[in-house]
Amino acid sequence: MKTWLFLRGEYDKNNAENLKNDTDMWCQLFDELADIKDKCFVWFKSKRSEIKWYGRIAENEKPKDCIIIDDGKLIPTSRIEFDYIFARGGFDYYDPIVKKCPNAYKIYYGAGSRVFPKKHHYDLILVDTQEQKEKGEKKFLKSKVALWIKPAARHFKPVECKKKYDVCFVADCHSKYQEDFKRVKWVYDTVPKNLKVLHLGQSSIKPPKNVTVKKVPRLKMPEMISQCNVGIVPYKSKDSAPRVIPEMMACGLPVVCLDSVNINIYCYRGFITEKKHFWDCIERTNDPLWQKLVVEYYNTNMSLIPAIKYLKGLIND
Repeated sequence: MKTWLFLRGEYDKNNAENLKNDTDMWCQLFDELADIKDKCFVWFKSKRSEIKWYGRIAENEKPKDCIIIDDGKLIPTSRIEFDYIFARGGFDYYDPIVKKCPNAYKIYYGAGSRVFPKKHHYDLILVDTQEQKEKGEKKFLKSKVALWIKPAARHFKPVECKKKYDVCFVADCHSKYQEDFKRVKWVYDTVPKNLKVLHLGQSSIKPPKNVTVKKVPRLKMPEMISQCNVGIVPYKSKDSAPRVIPEMMACGLPVVCLDSVNINIYCYRGFITEKKHFWDCIERTNDPLWQKLVVEYYNTNMSLIPAIKYLKGLIND
């Protein structure tokens, strides 16, 4: 039996109160990555002074050998020798926890400016692109650096429904920075008038008449995505491997990405194009046969099952 600690990041009110029922992809991945006989803890940073963690042995009550996080500070009730630590996001507030576990096998996955760890030794560093992999291998000679493709949560799958929109654009923007990063204005200004677009999310920018904006909860996303024919990801390069790509592919949408998006082009199956050809690609991908092939490819190569098998192979190698 092994003991796993998964560092998830900020607590989200959409998370379930137990590991079994959580619809968050990372929590599902953590649950499957640890063997059923293993102890498995998921830790969240809470903005309130309350415990935000759960695991297989912590569904309804506090186990005797747990760790408690109070206002982001580590309070060990007893010493736990963790065998594995998975730090998702690479946030600074993980440091006290990682430091207290020197003997654990450590896995790191960051993003944006945190794509590589700034402190501590990690045995396995997961990256999104070949360029990041080559850079990481030169910088972290004692670590294994491997390409990683994020899967979608299990509830992302095709939903039988009437197709109402040509294009699905996922961009939930709470600031001008996010609107710029996700190129909301560019989409609104350049989208051809003959295309019906469903923008899932929110923005302060006024949409054109052929764009419908809807903000829906996480569990409703597959139903809304399935009403579209093609997904688009026109984001800038500040982040890499946006999770909307596997989510839309899991629902049967071919995805057109702008060439500024950082993704693993060796495993991604879709269209990557420059701005001047972006909207032309919609017609080439709007095909029921292509949509079926996308689902088959996703299930075989990008879903939770192959993702977990791949990670276990890296860890056990």
